[in-house]
Amino acid sequence: MIESLDNALVRAAEMLKNPHQLRRVVISGKRRNYNPPLLRIDVRPVEIKGAIHFQLVGHDGRQDTTRNLLPHELSLTDLMNDGFGNLLVETMDEELNIRITKSGEAQVSIRKIAPVTILESATSTTDFSHDRKKERFLEASEPIFQALGISDHLGKLKPSRSEKFIQVNEFLKIIDQLPQLSSKSISMVDLGCGNAYLTFAAHQFISKKGSQPHTIGVDSRESSRKRNIDITKSIGKDKEIEFHASEISDFPHREVDLTLALHACDTASDDALAWAIKSKSKVILVAPCCHHDIQSQMKSRTFEIPEAWNSVLRHGILRERVSRYRELKKYEEALEAFYEARKYFKTAREVIHVARCDQKIAHCYTELGDAESALAAAQKAVDVFTTAHDHRRLTYASFELGKAQVLSGDVDEGLNTLERVLDIAADAESKDFPFIIAIERRIAEILHTQGRSEEAIEIERRIASISEILED
Repeated sequence: MIESLDNALVRAAEMLKNPHQLRRVVISGKRRNYNPPLLRIDVRPVEIKGAIHFQLVGHDGRQDTTRNLLPHELSLTDLMNDGFGNLLVETMDEELNIRITKSGEAQVSIRKIAPVTILESATSTTDFSHDRKKERFLEASEPIFQALGISDHLGKLKPSRSEKFIQVNEFLKIIDQLPQLSSKSISMVDLGCGNAYLTFAAHQFISKKGSQPHTIGVDSRESSRKRNIDITKSIGKDKEIEFHASEISDFPHREVDLTLALHACDTASDDALAWAIKSKSKVILVAPCCHHDIQSQMKSRTFEIPEAWNSVLRHGILRERVSRYRELKKYEEALEAFYEARKYFKTAREVIHVARCDQKIAHCYTELGDAESALAAAQKAVDVFTTAHDHRRLTYASFELGKAQVLSGDVDEGLNTLERVLDIAADAESKDFPFIIAIERRIAEILHTQGRSEEAIEIERRIASISEILED
């Protein structure tokens, strides 16, 4: 229903009067002709020194900023006046959504939330802890993570290494389920160990579970072996962990309890499986890599897919990995593959991977000229990456959102989105130049349509210099 914005914000403010019933507040989007200073603000109640505060976490695409306000200091009206277009207030029993229309009025929707059972209510109360502690199988403060450069000298996780830290802990979640952990001693081999993040983490985790592991790391690079040996000495594990420079296929077979291979490149995952089977490994945990050798062949427009590959490529999840159809600009076939992959990831509750599918789905719809579907998919991806504080993926998803906005006819807003994405990409410490060029080209195309060809030509001149360097 439509009502005045003032009345709608008064209704929202009423819902904040009992912080113990509040789950969250989300302020996002932007009003027409406004440019908010942040992409989104998340609000939740926290307890600090015995007093309830509202914690506001603002996201600008680069970093998060946090501030804590007493209840009387929080004004939803002031926050919305910065130009935001959407407001969500969720309590234990009600959800209020406010979207500001082009005319400045409020489109309001209210949804009742089903009451929880007595058992559920005992476990679903609002968490007022100031710093919510995420459950990890190994904490970032472990000396091994400091030695590996994942944590700083104070034991705090480095933001640039958070993805690797999460990846390792997800693998430890699988190891934690193994019955072999009850054994007094465990022999373990990590094939294609590289910088040995998983090798060291798995060894430490198994040790903390009460077993005495003996671990071997194998990698083809001598430089990796030397580096990893130095780390074992620095943490006093040189009697328990050893490293060898060898191709996996050449490494002598031996009976082991556990064989690991995490993202061993190209055919190394196949070599790891073969080695583990011939060595009669009791448990084999392999996460395959991206198979660059296959992708390079499939990108060729003249390459015919062998009949024998169909047994693999018929699975959407694997087609999504190699992105065959999108590379060949067969966007309708790509959509079918990405939707199948999305369904799989949703069943597995892999939220980030679902959002990655949505991002690629948005790209396909944009190329097919379906603005409405592209907008919906891109917005879903942006929402997930914003909530997850995944700034890197948020940047790429926002690029798809900007393109979809332009396609839908909202050229000014789309251009603003693309320019914001360009600022973030250009300011990144590690610059993705092909991505920067893609953004600049899209902006130049828009400027041409707006009669600003002089600006567009200057952009095209600049990026031609970078394109020449990046050419094969």
